[in-house]
Amino acid sequence: MSIVSVSIPEEFLKDVESAGKQLGFKGRSETFRAALISLIEEAEQSTKLKGIVDAVFVVVHFKKNEPEITKLKHIFGNILKSQLHNCITGNTCLEVFVLKGDAEQITALANRFRTNKNVKYSKLILAK
Repeated sequence: MSIVSVSIPEEFLKDVESAGKQLGFKGRSETFRAALISLIEEAEQSTKLKGIVDAVFVVVHFKKNEPEITKLKHIFGNILKSQLHNCITGNTCLEVFVLKGDAEQITALANRFRTNKNVKYSKLILAK
């Protein structure tokens, strides 16, 4: 098995360890392996999307980066059908987007948010 070094903020590592314990993993490596498997499965699901898709996209981000998040929302305004925004802590916001549009555009939106360093969490949920 290969060994991979990853740099992550200390607070995030504490969250990973806590989540791993709650889910019954024996250590960090098991927790990271499970997370990576989930990421790979999500990527595979995205590549299989075709045609017009209905979806919900959930995003948690830092409030101070709201202008940047708003720019992303406007880029994909043609597939954004509805949105809910809520400040869940003093510095964290929750966004819920209802989407309808071409699968490639929905995947592109999800990827832009997923790869943004100011996004703490994102999840694409497909309506079938």
